[in-house]
Amino acid sequence: MAAKEERKEEVPHEGKPAKGRLLPMVAAVVAIVVLQAGLAVGVVRWLRVSDHAPAKAAVEHGAEGEEEGDGEEEKPSGRKLGCAKTPVSKTVSVSGSQGKRYLKATFCLEYDQKKYQEFEKIAQEQAMRIEAASQKILSSAPMEQVMSPAGQDSISTRLKDEFNALLKHDKVKVNAVLITEWLVQ
Repeated sequence: MAAKEERKEEVPHEGKPAKGRLLPMVAAVVAIVVLQAGLAVGVVRWLRVSDHAPAKAAVEHGAEGEEEGDGEEEKPSGRKLGCAKTPVSKTVSVSGSQGKRYLKATFCLEYDQKKYQEFEKIAQEQAMRIEAASQKILSSAPMEQVMSPAGQDSISTRLKDEFNALLKHDKVKVNAVLITEWLVQ
């Protein structure tokens, strides 16, 4: 009889997981689902699928010819955005660091491929001016601006404005400066 009691004590929960094991498994499943959802949202934003869906629907329903505003801004459906084939890459000493901190930035010039078909050629011709302007702006940025995401956006906007001023006489326009590498050491 003592042998039967010992057996029962050895296997108290046949086929059922212990409560102590169930909680970590549920937490792991929930964490995986949350990570997958976050990844899906990130991919959708990165691919800009949500931005293109209304534009495609408008084109299918014949709203393509409707224009609003002063005509300066174009509808997203009329654009085919692309980046210049040759990215701009600069390594500069960060302002105020006495040469102890460096910034390596690589970015591409985004433009409307339909509207500015000669952009690549013009960007190649103006490459030295573009690099000089980027050198001036990046090297004058203080460490606080270089380290913060809002500061990086501000630098990107300043670069875009400067490049557009340089390319104005060539009648092309940079839509955005997309930062692809940002390394501070």
